[in-house]
Formats: sequence, structure tokens, C-alpha cells
Amino acid sequence: MRPLKAGLSDPQENGHPNPTTFTHYWHSTSSVGYSLASINFVHEQFSLKREHAHYTNIMTTLDFKFAEYKRSGNSHVVRLLTPLGTYPSETVLLNDSAIFISNEICFSIAPRSTDNISDEYYSEVEWAEITELRLFGAVMLSIDRDYGYCSIFPFRSAHYLDLANLELNSETLEHIKNLLIDEINAPEREIPGCEHKIPNSYRSSYFPYLPKVCGGEEYILHKEGVRKELMAKIYSKFHLKNYLLVRGVATLIRSAMLARSDFIEEAAISAFISLDASFNMVLRILRNSGAINPSSEDAMKFISNTFYSDAEGKYFEYYYEQRIRTVHPDSRYGIFPHAPLYVDDYYHLFNDLLELYAYFICGYVNPKLRENYEQRVS
Repeated sequence: MRPLKAGLSDPQENGHPNPTTFTHYWHSTSSVGYSLASINFVHEQFSLKREHAHYTNIMTTLDFKFAEYKRSGNSHVVRLLTPLGTYPSETVLLNDSAIFISNEICFSIAPRSTDNISDEYYSEVEWAEITELRLFGAVMLSIDRDYGYCSIFPFRSAHYLDLANLELNSETLEHIKNLLIDEINAPEREIPGCEHKIPNSYRSSYFPYLPKVCGGEEYILHKEGVRKELMAKIYSKFHLKNYLLVRGVATLIRSAMLARSDFIEEAAISAFISLDASFNMVLRILRNSGAINPSSEDAMKFISNTFYSDAEGKYFEYYYEQRIRTVHPDSRYGIFPHAPLYVDDYYHLFNDLLELYAYFICGYVNPKLRENYEQRVS
């Protein structure tokens, strides 16, 4: 994907009007002063051994195993990160969560969500726990788009641990890696008294889901653009009970997954959901600051003032017509055989949403945005 250019200086840059949003191009300079005590990037390479096409576990002093069932008392959730995503090149440790990175296999571990959302809430399409979304979001939102890109692509099912006092370090991550590889390589499970077997969900999935160590694809890992201080701050400030924020970040992560799978129309729809969540986040901010019945124009003015933009009008007004044309196949704008979307517009919106949610979570505004603005007005 080509880098997106800054600002609104050329309204016909791509052969069609640029979205009336804030600037799209930033650098790795971070003004966030934040302790690195809560984040460590593990540089040692973990050895991986294979013998006769089967993985041989490295002996450790640890003997815990995955829980047999998912239940409310589980302490942690472990999930394979598939080669369909793109990830930082080094393992990330963030307090009680981690993303293990290697060329052979990547996975995440996070504490289980303990919040009972409401008696009315139920979903059969919940694809990640809120604590996992905090971890995935902290990593994705902290990548400098001048130099890198991150698309977390977790496997659909997970494993669970019953270890309330688990300490995350290189030894425990190595042991969890071994357990996960054993699960991926496990044969079908027999059902007593039944001729049918329970298939291994990893092996019954499409081939690219498998990690390299289990016969799958290589991972795409990026060394550049990881803003460690920002990642730590986003993780620590992520409010797990702010479900509007959670939904916005979740749909943004999902949008990146869909784009990596070449489902750009569906990626755009997911981004539109994230955009709508961001609009309501801004309205909350305005109401909390004393505004009465803030409008879409008020929300856009807030965005322009916060991110040093020249944008005016309603909230991300440029995308309104695109959203209607995409979501409603028969609308006042016409009927089209395919979604009338520009791919560049999707990536512009995606990058803007990265900036928005970093701000919503921890108040971060990239200093490059101000520099670009001052250059435009000087």
C-alpha cells in the first residue's frame, strides 16, 4: 500500500475530491512522556525444533496445560495470530498481556474479561474478548503509518488457562508456544461410542491460517514504526467498560482484517461502523464539556481544532454519500452493481480512524499534524 499524502492541499490529488478530514501523513516523533516500565520488547530468539515433520517440545520446568473447557473461572485466553496478518518484529509484553512474535508462530495471551456487560447482551459472533481487543488495539494504533502497518489477524477459536498468578516472561511464553503447537498438530479427537471424530479446527481451516512451524505460511513482520511509549500508554488508558470505544476499536481491527483478505467493500463497511462510533465518542466529549445538543458540525469543528485540520462541514461529510451508496443498494443516490468506492478513500479513512482512537484512549495527537498545518498556513 502506498503512503498517503498529507493535508488537503490538492483537492483533486487522486482524480477525485479528497475527503474533508485531517491530515493523513505523520512521523514517528512522539510527544508522549511515558514510562517504559510497563512495556518490554523481547529480543531473544526462541528456538523451534522439528523432527520428522513433527514439532518436538523444548523441555521446560513448567507443567501447566490449557484448560479443557472455556468457563467463567479461566484466568487467561491464548489465541493463535495467523500469517494473514502483519505484526511487529519483536515480542511485546504489556503488563498482564503479551503478543509472542517469531518467524515460526505468533500468538497472543491476555487475561479473561470478567465484566458482565448486561443481562440483555448476547452475541454468537463475538470474535475476541475485550481484554484481547485492548491488546490488539494498543499494538495497531501505535504503529507509525509513515514506516509500517499492522493488521492483527487472530484465529477464530482460542485456548484458556487457569493460572491466576501467571507471570509472563520468556519461559512461560515458550511453554505456551509449545502447548499451542501441540494443539495445532493434534489429530482428530475420538468420540466414545461414535464412529465420527471431532476435527482439529486448525487443520480443517483454510491453509493460510496455519503458522509456518506447522506447515503453513511465513509471517510478515515489520521492524519500523513501532512507537513503544504510545503503545504502553494506549494499553494502560484503554477503558474496558467503555463499550462504545470497544466497539469502535473492534470494528477498526476487523476492517484491517478484511482489507488484508481483499474484501475492501466489507472492510469499508466495518470502517463506517467505527466512524459512527467515533462520532458518538466526540458527541460525548462535547456534552461532557458543557455543550447542549452538539451537532454534526460541532463534532467536525472539534476534530479540526484538535488535529490541526482545515476540514469544515458535517462530521466526515465526504464519506456520508459513500456509506449510503454502499450499505443501501437502492438509495436516492441510485442503484449500482458494486459498491461505488475508491480504494484510496478507504485507506484515508482507516488512517484517520487510527489517529482518532489513539486520541480517544489516551489524548495523543501526533505532533506531525501540527507541523504540517503550520507549513500549510505559513
